[in-house]
Amino acid sequence: LSACHGYAGLAHIAHRAAADASPRNAGRLRSAAALLLDTTHPPYADPDEQAHRLLATAGPAFLEGAAGTALALLAPATDSTPATRWDACLLTS
Repeated sequence: LSACHGYAGLAHIAHRAAADASPRNAGRLRSAAALLLDTTHPPYADPDEQAHRLLATAGPAFLEGAAGTALALLAPATDSTPATRWDACLLTS
């Protein structure tokens, strides 16, 4: 994983960019975010198993670990905007 949390970070960026994109590009970005979410957390995957695997491989840390990955996945997975705007430092908001 990296500071961008791999596919989770890309899903977050695509989701946030879609909010400011033209309708045509917004649809493409939302589709890309959905594919990235499926790559990060496949449909029908056991969330507890996924969480345990992420903690075992990446650890609990924010910048390169499970906490940051979960945070990056939250907005695109719930089709929402981060309430705290934590991603402003990434210039995505």
